[in-house]
Amino acid sequence: MTHRRRGSSAAQALQDEGDAGGMGWQVVDYSKPQEEIVGNLVRSERTQADYLSTVLEVFDSMNLYGALVYQFATPDAPHRREPRLDLDMASYSLVKTIRDSPSRWHWEPKQSFHAVARQFARRPH
Repeated sequence: MTHRRRGSSAAQALQDEGDAGGMGWQVVDYSKPQEEIVGNLVRSERTQADYLSTVLEVFDSMNLYGALVYQFATPDAPHRREPRLDLDMASYSLVKTIRDSPSRWHWEPKQSFHAVARQFARRPH
């Protein structure tokens, strides 16, 4: 089933600009007692926000009727201040999850959350 307005075409595929692309979650070493980020990644919320803004603008130019942004939250990839332990860097979510205790967490918006909100706010209702 396609969700396009009449007369539009989804002929162009878009690929993630990041090095890991759709396999970003593979930057986590799950074999250690406390999972950690592999390598020397640098957190860049701006990169995700810019990418999503670009993709949504392309979809809008194609007159695409609807789009789903993957994903809102990733509770099993919490944000931590120490970069090596910041599993949120491997997450595609619009918000970062913050662990309050082993069983409780809350979320805080990332730059991508605000970018998507701005994009949808411009659309006519």
